[in-house]
Amino acid sequence: MTLTQLRFSFDLVAVLFMYDEYTNAVDREGAHAYVEIGPDALRSPYLERPKGELMLGEIA
Repeated sequence: MTLTQLRFSFDLVAVLFMYDEYTNAVDREGAHAYVEIGPDALRSPYLERPKGELMLGEIA
């Protein structure tokens, strides 16, 4: 395993941990909204994130 692959693995675990922490504090609909933030951020990485959105979009 290269250092780049190792770094990516650790970053992914950190993001998944943050998602877990945020989704534990909300109901089903809130968790679903949070889950939509990550893929949207990955599909459009250079677009500015909406105002008031959780930091999950920036992190992802």
